Parts: sequence; C-alpha cells; structure tokens
Amino acid sequence: MFIFSNNYTDTITSAIIEWSINGGTSNLYNWNNVLAPGLSDAVFLGFGNFIPNTNYIIDITISEPDGIEDAYFANNDLSVPFLCYVKPSIELDQNFICDGDALVLKSSFSDATYSYSWSGGSTNDSIIANVGGTYWLETIDTFGCVENDTVVITIFPAPTPVSILASDTVFCSDEFATLTADPILSGNTHTWNRNWPGGNPTSITVDEDGRSNSHN
Repeated sequence: MFIFSNNYTDTITSAIIEWSINGGTSNLYNWNNVLAPGLSDAVFLGFGNFIPNTNYIIDITISEPDGIEDAYFANNDLSVPFLCYVKPSIELDQNFICDGDALVLKSSFSDATYSYSWSGGSTNDSIIANVGGTYWLETIDTFGCVENDTVVITIFPAPTPVSILASDTVFCSDEFATLTADPILSGNTHTWNRNWPGGNPTSITVDEDGRSNSHN
C-alpha cells in the first residue's frame, strides 16, 4: 500500500499506476476515485510472494490522470526500498500441561532487532508457562510494525499415583503371576516395561522370567 497524492489544480478521477518489484514483471493498476487537489488516497496494489528478512525495491510510476498525458511527470516516479517483515506468532507443541509441569512458549521467529513483550512482563523471545490461563505476545520490528498472538494454556490434574498389585510374588516354575495396575481409571494409558504388544492392558500375566504370557 502507498499514498497517492493529487498535486494538480483540478480534481482527478482516474490514473494508471504501473509497479514492479526488484525490476521484475510490471503490473498495472487502474486507479479510480475522486481526489481533489492537495488530497491523498491510500492505494493497495496487491500481494506479493516475499521472503522474510529480505530487502526489496518497489518501483511505481503514475501516468495519464483522467486519461490525458501528464505534463508534470518529474514527480510521477517513485522507488521505495523495504524489508519484508516476519510476523512472529507464539510457537508451542501443545496447549496444555499437567499440574506441576511447565511449558516453553516462544516466538516462532527470533531476531535481535525485534522487541518482545509478553503478558507477564518478560521481554525475552521465550517464557516458561507453569500456570493455566491466557498468554499473549507482542513483537515490534525496527520499522515499528506490530504483531500480536495469544494462546490459552489449560492445566490438567496430575495423574493419580498407580501401584502394581501382584497375585503372588513367589511361585513355581510352571506357574504364573498376575500383575494389575491399581487403581484402574477410565482413560488412563498403561505401559508395561516388557512392552506388551497391542492394546492398553491394565493387567498382565508373567512367568518366572518376567515374560508376559497374557494380558487384559
């Protein structure tokens, strides 16, 4: 977007705007509006595929106001250098933690020239979240461009401690013992050290060598 000003003595209602980036393909934009002398209009030319943190030059030429040749063409050309701004967001692997745990929240883009402001007052590019709630991050680049992002972190209660109940701890070589998780809670995942294949067993039956024989 750039600001188009009418420096003529008459009101203009149309003009042709030609623009290109880094000397590439020229693009035409047919401007139509009502612009009185001395006034300006914000013109949005379109989107481009820009590489973050890369310098560009956009060349703009304005011609044929109201369909006639402009006799004062000296101020019709404009070259604007700019740096593509990266819009950081809050980067996280998950949006929840268990009670007593912590989660690292960080900017998806880190640059020494950017300033960072978190909801808790930190100015680092990352923070540690160990309580539930809403966290927001504001970043400002060297051009004063501002970007914000917000996440909500949920705290889940820590799992209920689980113990193993054994049907017997002493048995003969041709016998088996059953090991059962206690308590058995709906939704819990049970992983045994013998990596019993398949399912989510709450109990397993083992032989004298500790090898799993069956599971439930």
